[in-house]
Amino acid sequence: LAASNDRYVRLMADFDNFRRRVARERTEVIQRANENLLTELLPVLDHFELAIARAPDATLPYVEGVRMVYDQMASVLSKAGLQAFDAGGVTFDHTCHHAIAYQNSDSVPENGVIMQTRRGYRLGDRILRHANVIVSSGAPQTEPAAPPAPAGEAVPEGDAVTPPTDTAPSST
Repeated sequence: LAASNDRYVRLMADFDNFRRRVARERTEVIQRANENLLTELLPVLDHFELAIARAPDATLPYVEGVRMVYDQMASVLSKAGLQAFDAGGVTFDHTCHHAIAYQNSDSVPENGVIMQTRRGYRLGDRILRHANVIVSSGAPQTEPAAPPAPAGEAVPEGDAVTPPTDTAPSST
């Protein structure tokens, strides 16, 4: 009786663990499916943003209509857990930014984000798409110019520019 009871308790514990694992896997499958769908919709959201930003007059009826559709789509995606993040004016972080270029800047310190070219998105605590950014490489380095040689002075022999000569032996 004790052995049967022990077997029964172990079987119930195994079944409970199995039930929890299946529920967790089902949640992960649903989340993966949402993640794939959201990833496919991000370029559409980007194109809406570009259309609104490039509109010649924001008060035109069709521009207002495009903005309303964009707001509705952004709201639906937000309810699904999608969160946009802006990268402008922050320090470059490789975990959420993708550097597409480095540029000298007097106003932005080295390793700071100068400009964001594409918005980044999170789904929960995971990065769904990195933000494309241009990163500052600091203030431009100005090299001191060599003083010009005074007129009438010869250029030192090592500094003279001479054309290359063909020194390869001929095979004839």
